[in-house]
Amino acid sequence: MFTLLNVFFALALFAGSVFAAPIKIRSETHTINMVNNCGTGTPTLVQNGAVLNSGNSYTATGPFSAGIAYLQTGECGLNGDECTTVEMTLVNPTAPGAGSSTDITLIAP
Repeated sequence: MFTLLNVFFALALFAGSVFAAPIKIRSETHTINMVNNCGTGTPTLVQNGAVLNSGNSYTATGPFSAGIAYLQTGECGLNGDECTTVEMTLVNPTAPGAGSSTDITLIAP
C-alpha cells in the first residue's frame, strides 16, 4: 500500500537520478585556417620545431601555444627564419585578458 511518504520517496529518487546524469562538457579546440592569396608557396604551421601542417587548416585539440605560421617559398627556415611569420598562442581564457594572442613578426637575419 502506497502512502504519501512512499510517493514522495519515489519522486525524490527519480529527481536525484535525473540530476545525477552525466553532463557533457565540450573540450577546447582551435582551428587555424591559412589562406594563400599569393599563388606560390605553401602555408606552413610549426610548433616546437615540428611541422604540423603544410596546407590550409589545422585543428588543435586543447590549448595551442608557441605556434608559428608562414608561407614557405623555399627561402624560409624551419621556424620561419628570414620570412614574415604569424606567432600565436590560442587558449580559452581563464580570466579577462588572459586568452589567445597573436603577432606578426619579421626578424632580419
